[in-house]
Amino acid sequence: MLGHEMSHAVNRDPLTMLVRRMGMAAILNAVSGGQGGAILGNVAQTMVDVQYGREAEDRADEFSVRLLARAGIAPDSFVEALERIRDSGPKVPGLMKYLDPHSPIDERISRARELSRRQDFTPRRIRVDWAALVEALPGK
Repeated sequence: MLGHEMSHAVNRDPLTMLVRRMGMAAILNAVSGGQGGAILGNVAQTMVDVQYGREAEDRADEFSVRLLARAGIAPDSFVEALERIRDSGPKVPGLMKYLDPHSPIDERISRARELSRRQDFTPRRIRVDWAALVEALPGK
């Protein structure tokens, strides 16, 4: 999941979203002459947010799978994380799924699984001094 969030930073997704929102507000202001249009503006803004959000989230999923492979970590571990999210999280009700900036979770899992199968990666052993780690835990 960290790789997924790193993608948003690398791709400047929050900044892009802000610029899109400002652009949409300017267009709506020009079209309406600065009068009213609040509901129309909110609907239009939501449509832009959802569309860009899904593109950014899908790109972040792909980034994460590729990053894991480059780091020598099984890229399908991202699939496992998405499955845990799906299995433990609340379900998106009815029409709300159209406002979710993420693609449907099963589609995300399917795309991540297919992408992870195509990754060349060499597993890297992660050396951990487990005894020292356990000793450093709070309450020890």
